[in-house]
Amino acid sequence: MTTAVVAADVIYDALRDRDCSAGRLAAVQKCRDREIRSIHSMQDRAAKLMFSSSPFIRTWAPMFISFAAKTKLIRFVQRRLLVLPEPLAIHERFMF
Repeated sequence: MTTAVVAADVIYDALRDRDCSAGRLAAVQKCRDREIRSIHSMQDRAAKLMFSSSPFIRTWAPMFISFAAKTKLIRFVQRRLLVLPEPLAIHERFMF
């Protein structure tokens, strides 16, 4: 959803300034790149853990996930995925 808000803001500014060039619209990727790479990195690590061919990992992964669900670890990961570390610099029309 955040990417949609950033895209709306960039498109709004581009239309207002009558400049819809690829370079101008690339601001969406530039703004979201660091956060998206962080999320993809966490997803990649989780996938490697869950789909490992190691019998040890396959045995312990369900127990680790169960443990993580019972502790604050899952909440930490969810918060990291869903909450931005800093507010977006967007037009006030797109704030809610």
